[in-house]
Amino acid sequence: MNAHRIGGMRMLSEMVRPQAVEFLDSMFGRSGDNLRFDDVMVPKGSRMVGQCLWQALIQEETNLLVVAVRNADREYIYNPASSFELRAGVRPIVLGEAGDIAKLKKLIAV
Repeated sequence: MNAHRIGGMRMLSEMVRPQAVEFLDSMFGRSGDNLRFDDVMVPKGSRMVGQCLWQALIQEETNLLVVAVRNADREYIYNPASSFELRAGVRPIVLGEAGDIAKLKKLIAV
C-alpha cells in the first residue's frame, strides 16, 4: 500500500464529497461503537438457502443492514432488492456492530 496515494485519495474525497466523508468518519470513529462492513457466506444446508432477503429476516434478527451481495459469479449487487434469493455460496455484505455480525454468522450456519 502506498501511504501517499491513500492520503491523496483521502484529500480528494474530502474536497469532492465532504459530507459523505464526514458521515463515514463519524460513523466509524464514534467511541464505544464498533461498526464495520463484513461478508458472511451462505453455506449449503443453511436455513436461509432458497429464502428471499425479506424472508431471511437478517435486519430484524441481527440489526444489520445488507448493503450488497456477492453472487456465485463474484459479481456485486449493490442495495439488493428484498426479493433477492439467497443461494449457497452467496455472500451478503452487511454493515453493523461486531456482535451483530457474529449473531448472523451463527444464524446463517444453521
